[in-house]
Formats: sequence, structure tokens, C-alpha cells
Amino acid sequence: MKRFTGQLILLTVVLCAITGQVGYYHPDLIVQPDIWFVILFYFVISWFAHFFLLRAKSVTHRLVTFVGFQVIRIVLSLVFVALFLFDNTDFRITFIFNFFITYFSYTTFEIAALITNLRRHLKSE
Repeated sequence: MKRFTGQLILLTVVLCAITGQVGYYHPDLIVQPDIWFVILFYFVISWFAHFFLLRAKSVTHRLVTFVGFQVIRIVLSLVFVALFLFDNTDFRITFIFNFFITYFSYTTFEIAALITNLRRHLKSE
């Protein structure tokens, strides 16, 4: 858990640094002002998903838990996007672009972490 959390924090710091640099040089053009909430949202969702994955007893149960969290992530993402788009009329396209870049970054990270974790457990069984 410590290793995953450290890597997740590193990913978040890198995304924040890239977002901050792009936002500094191109304010309001590429980076939407509320992107920080999106990054925080995915950090929390990813950490909880991994927390529950570690509680799973078998490899099969881990896969079911992972798929379940992916469904939960998609539903929460749709709710998050809908609430934002309903509330804000400015920056809609920019928000969706930023949102999906963050979504794919965290999802790719989680899949890579899951594969690494499963490979380690399959070798030990």
C-alpha cells in the first residue's frame, strides 16, 4: 500500500506540475481553472480503489473488485461532469478535454499497478 500511495502521489505531483506549467504559459486556453478538483477527485477514487483491492482475498476477487471500481469510477465521473457542466457555462470543451486527460492518466496508472501486483501474486502462488 505504501508503494502504491507513493507512486500515486508522484503521479499527482507530476500532473499538477504539468498542469501548472501549461496553465502558466496558456492561461484559460488549455487548462480549465477547476482542473485541480478533477485531479483531487481521481486521486481519492484511485486510492480507495487500491485500498479495497488489497482487501480482496484471491486474484479472481481482485479482478472483480477492480472491474466494480471501474464501473463506480465511470458513474461518479459522469455525475461529476454533469454537475460541472450544469453549473458552469464557460470552459465546457476545455473542462471535458482536461477531465478525460486526467481520467486516462489515472486509469492507465491503476491498470499498470494492478498488472504489477497481480504478476507478483501469480508468481508466489
